[in-house]
Amino acid sequence: MYKIITLLIPLLIGSISYGQNYIQYHNLFNEGCQLISDGLYADAKEKILDAIDLVDQPLSVDYFNLAKCYSQLHAPEITEYYLIASLKLSSRGTKKYIEHSLWFEPIFGKEKWEAILNADYSKGEPTDLQRLLLEKIDTLLKIKQQFMRLYYDSIEVYHPYDSLLLGAYQDSITMNNEIVSLELEKIITEYGWPGYRLNGFTNMDYSFTDGRSAKWFYKMEAKLIEEIDKGNLNPWTFVDMADRAQGESKLPCKYNGLFCNLDITPEIRENCKKIGAPLGQIKYIRRLN
Repeated sequence: MYKIITLLIPLLIGSISYGQNYIQYHNLFNEGCQLISDGLYADAKEKILDAIDLVDQPLSVDYFNLAKCYSQLHAPEITEYYLIASLKLSSRGTKKYIEHSLWFEPIFGKEKWEAILNADYSKGEPTDLQRLLLEKIDTLLKIKQQFMRLYYDSIEVYHPYDSLLLGAYQDSITMNNEIVSLELEKIITEYGWPGYRLNGFTNMDYSFTDGRSAKWFYKMEAKLIEEIDKGNLNPWTFVDMADRAQGESKLPCKYNGLFCNLDITPEIRENCKKIGAPLGQIKYIRRLN
């Protein structure tokens, strides 16, 4: 019995450490973003490097912010290395890179900067699991979009005063949201939160935050925090769902999401740190990246 216990303890410690890596990663990365905002690029890149050491699959934004740091430390070769690594992982094209041209064009020159932007960074074919998740995501979003488009583009436009029709269709939207919530719950339970880390091609997190009721959120809250631990769900997506659910329940917000208008209290700061959620200006830097 003693031998079994001694073997299990390291395994349990290992699993707990792994589970917490992504929250620690997010907290370190948030600190790095704040240091970039403060102009402390050498310190910032050390924080970000420490952060990505904790995880098995860094994000495009990790390499992007490392490239920004090294560009200000006058290191063009390593800047290019991290910039290309970021572009290869990006699911949003080159728009954000063009918007940040002043960070990079001065150290590369216009010709080389344009060559970096215009290179082919297309991905290979999705795996079977990725294809399955992408198909499920696409189906759920199409259902949602059809209902919303019909309501806002047709019924509200052509029948703005027909309260019975508007009410009936609002009920249909609510019922549709419940169906999508049930299907999303099944996907999360079987595979995990179907974000970019799992599907490998697209990040539709915010498409799934709309229409999730407070009842659904509170039922799934513990599971969603597990998905943050695993690196599948971004904490800033979670805090928006959480604060929206709090508002729907007439309760004060717990985090610092888009639906929270409170000042950042010590309690909110502590809640955010527990799940690696960014605060204040850094919250918006993370979203933009």
